[in-house]
Amino acid sequence: MINISIFNIKMAHNQYEVVQVKFLQFFYFVCVFLIPFFIIKNSFLNTEHVWDRVSLPLYVIFLSVPFFGRFSKDYFLTALSAIMLASLLLTILLYEAGGLDAPGLFWLAAIPVTFAIALGRTGGIIGSVFLLLSIILFVATNFMGIQIGIIKFTEDSYRTERLINLFTFSLYIIFTTQYYIRNEEKASAELQVSRKEVETLLRTVMHDIATPVTVSTMGMQLLQKPKLGPEEQQRAMRRISLGLENITKILQQVRVLKSMQDGKLAFTKERIDVNQCLASILELLEPIAAVKNVKFIFSPHSRQPTIFADHIIFKNLIITNFLTNAIKFSHHNSCIYVFVELTDDQKNDQWVKVRIRDEGIGIPPEIFQNIWKIDKVTSRTGTNGETGTGYGMPLAKEFSEKMGGKIDLRTSEVGSTEGLSGTEVTVSFRMKDQLNS
Repeated sequence: MINISIFNIKMAHNQYEVVQVKFLQFFYFVCVFLIPFFIIKNSFLNTEHVWDRVSLPLYVIFLSVPFFGRFSKDYFLTALSAIMLASLLLTILLYEAGGLDAPGLFWLAAIPVTFAIALGRTGGIIGSVFLLLSIILFVATNFMGIQIGIIKFTEDSYRTERLINLFTFSLYIIFTTQYYIRNEEKASAELQVSRKEVETLLRTVMHDIATPVTVSTMGMQLLQKPKLGPEEQQRAMRRISLGLENITKILQQVRVLKSMQDGKLAFTKERIDVNQCLASILELLEPIAAVKNVKFIFSPHSRQPTIFADHIIFKNLIITNFLTNAIKFSHHNSCIYVFVELTDDQKNDQWVKVRIRDEGIGIPPEIFQNIWKIDKVTSRTGTNGETGTGYGMPLAKEFSEKMGGKIDLRTSEVGSTEGLSGTEVTVSFRMKDQLNS
């Protein structure tokens, strides 16, 4: 939602409406200063002061439009009132100056443009009708011989008035169009950012939810086997339960991520036992790895280190992502090594490092150089024909860094000079003593 300071109008927060609201405020302030200039000028030129009885009260009513906006809370009615009153005042001022012969007659061309910018297609129609009615009024009074134009101009004064009007009209059109274009470009840029954020959320859901869905599906397939023993049934049910539980948590996390992107919520950091977290992830992924007869070699740290991060993001978007990639690109009958380590940096900060190393096919140089770029094609099939989206790696890095973590990636392809192939990724987070430190 957006709120205008002088009108206190709230309207749905889409980018086009934001531009309209800002333009209305701009238009109002321009008219507040521009209309009195012409009223005063006409008063000096008009010795009879007849039309002041109409223009001045209308201007006072125009000044009260913000109070109407605060009362009605309706953008359309407020904008319509402001522009209609300004257009009436313009028509009266032009009538005073001679109607069709007025030196500033071209000001009428601004009416449909202003209506259209502030009120869209409906406003453009209203403004066009108003313009036609004004012209018809001037033509009719001229045709019927009704005295019009109570201000008398000499040839020199008429030329001067026309120049003044042309100058002010040009300034109005220039500032109006530039102000509108600038705000539209800004709104378009914000829309692009918002669109990218939505795409990131969708990619997060697509990537994270694939693993628990696969685990649950494999559990259900196992239950369909005939003569399944009680122990195997229990294992299958546990897989289904773990998969569904993770799907629920991921969907909850999507709502959290959306709130964070809207600026309504920050990361919820909590204490994570890294050894325990990794053990639960490996248990969840075990049936997927078993398809290739890939074994996990897990080396937890003896001190049971803890970090402070968003648990669902750390578990699903970061660690599970790297482990599923390791499975995807591992050879049959190979191993994936998972280490938990503690190191100190130069500032004596202690870091918990999760090191995941596989014996797979490695990453080609042309993919490796773009592996963290979400707008580059980095997806490829695994050793068993598995497919992917290519979004997992850049998303994992993005959210790791947002939570204060670091990621290091090393790889070696089959047939490389080192003689070994595979990929090693290291995820590092500081080990802190308290949540808010």
